[in-house]
Amino acid sequence: MKKLRFSLVNLALCILIIVSGVTAQTNQMLLGDLQKDDFLQSPYNLWFTENYHSYEIDKQALSDINLLQEDLTVIAFLGSWCGDTKRELPRFLKILEYLSFPEGNIRLIGLDRAKQAPVYLENIWNIEYVPTFIILKNGIEIGRIIEQPLITLEEDLKQIVGLKYVEKTGQKVLRTIRKADTAPYFGQCEPGIGQEGIAKCSKENVYSFFKTNLSGTSSDGSLKGKASVKFIIDVDGLVKNIRVTHADTKASEAEAFRLVNRMNHAGSAWKPAKMAGQPIPVNHKVYISFSK
Repeated sequence: MKKLRFSLVNLALCILIIVSGVTAQTNQMLLGDLQKDDFLQSPYNLWFTENYHSYEIDKQALSDINLLQEDLTVIAFLGSWCGDTKRELPRFLKILEYLSFPEGNIRLIGLDRAKQAPVYLENIWNIEYVPTFIILKNGIEIGRIIEQPLITLEEDLKQIVGLKYVEKTGQKVLRTIRKADTAPYFGQCEPGIGQEGIAKCSKENVYSFFKTNLSGTSSDGSLKGKASVKFIIDVDGLVKNIRVTHADTKASEAEAFRLVNRMNHAGSAWKPAKMAGQPIPVNHKVYISFSK
């Protein structure tokens, strides 16, 4: 009987060791400065190799792009634990290799789930989501692809590389909308007040709209909490692909989604972003606080 108990204890310890080993491997993440070769090692090669080889590049979209003629560098913030990174990173690197982009001009930085890394660059670049691919020309950011492309990686890269640098005063405003020539704005804003003025006017109009359109539980103060919402402002000014990326409660999540969706019923409230005189779809984000 004692022998049987001893064997059962040994068996339990073996199972515990095996389970712990699997958990440790599952929780592994690559942090700090990385190289492509890091993703060719187990267990990362399981998703990297498959997504790299299975992706078919849109060569036609890249036919008139010559990155070698531009003084470009790329910084990619990624999460080896993140599904979006596992899908987009192999594709993006494959595109850069197809374009013969110098490997030395690419910097890969792995972040943890708190979007932090040993090199601390995530704070400088205001990283909130992974992957984030930042394209720089002469050391100045000209655009970024966040989480996933608006159209395709090829088309987004083509748009970014073809854009002109905006003066530094507008850099913070335009960074999240891919450096469009003119930013989208909500409601009535005077065109002569500049990009920063339009951004401020638009923000005030957005929150005024939210306040006016709060549901009963929100307007009487019974709804508490905060929410972050990402969406696309399309070429027709309509809000699409609404995603509540953070909410303190289920109620605040539902109300935040409802408020942003209601913008589509406010007439031609959003004026789309433009590049070279043509409207383009752009990412946008709002923060909503329901607390008094």
